Amino acid sequence: YLIAKDNASVINQLSETASISNGLVRFLENHDEPRAAATLPTDQHRAALYLISSLPGMLLCYEGETVGYPYKIPVQLRRQPDAPINQEIAAFYHKILSEKHMLDWRNYPNDYRILIGLSTDHDFAAIINFSDEPITISLQTALSDDATGLSSIESPFDTDVEVEISDDHCVNLKPWQIVEMNSSTGQLELQA
Repeated sequence: YLIAKDNASVINQLSETASISNGLVRFLENHDEPRAAATLPTDQHRAALYLISSLPGMLLCYEGETVGYPYKIPVQLRRQPDAPINQEIAAFYHKILSEKHMLDWRNYPNDYRILIGLSTDHDFAAIINFSDEPITISLQTALSDDATGLSSIESPFDTDVEVEISDDHCVNLKPWQIVEMNSSTGQLELQA
C-alpha cells in the first residue's frame, strides 16, 4: 500500500490490525521484495520508514537496507557486490530508529494524503504529507488543541526549512514532508 500510495488502504489496514499490532513484524523490504532504495525516491522512502517505525510490533530491517543498498541479491548467494553507502539514507535511518516514537495514525479529515500520528501520552504528534503535491493543512482541523500549546514544530529531515504556523494555524507541507510537534501541555488530541 505504501509503494502504491494507497493511503486509504494503509489506514484501513492499521485499523484492522490494531488489536494484534504488538505481535506483528513490519518491514519495507525483505528477500522477496525489491529494495526500497531502488524503488522509492528518498523522500518517499523516508516517509514510509517513519510511518512503519512508529507502529507497535517489531520492525525488521533487511541486510543493507539501513545504508541504502540498491541490489536485490538471491538468498542463496553468500556474497554480494560492493555498493557505496548512501549517506542520506543511512542518516535518516539512524535518526528515525534512534528517536523512535510510537504513534496512533489517522487521516487528516477528508484528505487521505495527510497522515497524522499522536503519541499515547498526547505530548507529541507527527504529520506526513503522503503525496507528490504541496498541501496546506489547518492544525485546528487536525488537532483539537488550538495549536497554542505547541512548544515546538519542526521538519526533522529538512533542516534548512523552518516550519511556520500562520496566524490562522495553518502549516504548508512540501510533498512527502514530515513535521513533528511537541506540546508543552500534553493535551494534543486528534480530531474525530
